[in-house]
Amino acid sequence: MREQIKQDIDLIEILFYLKKRFVLSFYYGYMYGYGAVVSVYQ
Repeated sequence: MREQIKQDIDLIEILFYLKKRFVLSFYYGYMYGYGAVVSVYQ
């Protein structure tokens, strides 16, 4: 039973890590794209 709980916790940590990486990459991509668009129009 304990092993199963530990595996679930590992899975949750992996999901949080992937979600955080996805959000950060999306955020930086958006900011970079926005900055590029603004610099083009100036």
